[in-house]
Amino acid sequence: MVGEPGGDLAHNFQGASYIFTKPKIGWQTTSKYSAVLRASDDTGQEDWFGLSLAMSGPRILIGTNKFSYQQPGAAYVF
Repeated sequence: MVGEPGGDLAHNFQGASYIFTKPKIGWQTTSKYSAVLRASDDTGQEDWFGLSLAMSGPRILIGTNKFSYQQPGAAYVF
């Protein structure tokens, strides 16, 4: 799992997280991600989704940190 808190197609720091599955032949420099995770409520600009990541068994926790300190961050469970 890899977080890309500042990355997205619109370059607005919405962020994303990626899940990788190890291929049978092992890791390659060209390995592709297996899934892209995004916030269920379609987080907005400067949310930095993927800034913090945690895994426990089948659960994944991904955090956001609003760019503005006046807004709270959030945690998403997958």
